[in-house]
Amino acid sequence: MFSLTLNHHQLKLLWKFSEKKLLDIWSGAPGGETTTLDIWSGAPGGETTTLDILVAPDIKTSFKDFVTQYNISHSVAIEDYQILLNSQKVKISTRGSGSARKEFSLYEYNQYDEIVQYLREVEQSCPKIVKLLSIGKTTEKRRLWLVQISTARRGARRPFVLLEAGSHAREWIGPATALYIISRLVGEDCGATGLSKYLDWHIIPLFNPDGYEYTHTRQPSFNTTSTLANYATEAGVQIKLDWIHP
Repeated sequence: MFSLTLNHHQLKLLWKFSEKKLLDIWSGAPGGETTTLDIWSGAPGGETTTLDILVAPDIKTSFKDFVTQYNISHSVAIEDYQILLNSQKVKISTRGSGSARKEFSLYEYNQYDEIVQYLREVEQSCPKIVKLLSIGKTTEKRRLWLVQISTARRGARRPFVLLEAGSHAREWIGPATALYIISRLVGEDCGATGLSKYLDWHIIPLFNPDGYEYTHTRQPSFNTTSTLANYATEAGVQIKLDWIHP
């Protein structure tokens, strides 16, 4: 991973470099073992911009030649990202049986089955205000779940908030945040909180479970949906970007 500091002109050159190499510098490769160019963070600030870019081994030499040629300030932030991934694998809470069963934690990145089990438990604990609805299935036959939270009388109509998380497979913080919001909305005693007293909430905590699971088990940089479960040769889609135009 490289850290770059660029001015506006150099940023334009970087964009042209990505087009010449037929790369998408804003997202990682959807499948396979490597990522091309992947901008992780940017800090716009006046005349210069700071970017962290993950560069695949097969273009590392040409990328270094490019930044040297155009006097782009750069440094190696992480020499081998794969080693870092291997050493910092997130510990996932497993939900076994009997004494081996661990409590669900909102402060860990949980996998699909654990998330669904937590949502069922919330519904069972607060049946008067929480309803869990299946709104469809994914390519890999996982159910998409919608959580309805309402303290209104049955049949009452009032404004609602629709919240969706987890469209981008590798962005684990989205589903984790959605689950935390659910926990705060129902509160400790399943009563009306400040945010649920006057509003209904419809929350989809994990909108791309197939891709999300793939990032946990195979490829952490994967960011799209599954296409017939053939991740190696099929790109899937970016749920927020790839719409069919009439």
